[in-house]
Amino acid sequence: MEHECPRCGREVELPIGDICSHCKREIEARARRIGRIVALTTTIALAVYIYVRMPQDPTARMVGGASILAWYILTGLVTRRILREALK
Repeated sequence: MEHECPRCGREVELPIGDICSHCKREIEARARRIGRIVALTTTIALAVYIYVRMPQDPTARMVGGASILAWYILTGLVTRRILREALK
């Protein structure tokens, strides 16, 4: 039995209240794009802060670099998840 996609209004075969695969791909692409922008922007700000505030010790710099990488990955994942839920 076909139902309308609540987001785009297309007649597709899916459970009531679910969205079609086209809308899911569109939401995922938008969330990925915005997530990358947010992650990159906040990571640049964090990198500048760490560069200015960290001591010249090589170990501290290495830990700072690892934290920047972890920040980028986690911020991107969290932002994408939030946007996927918000854009439905």
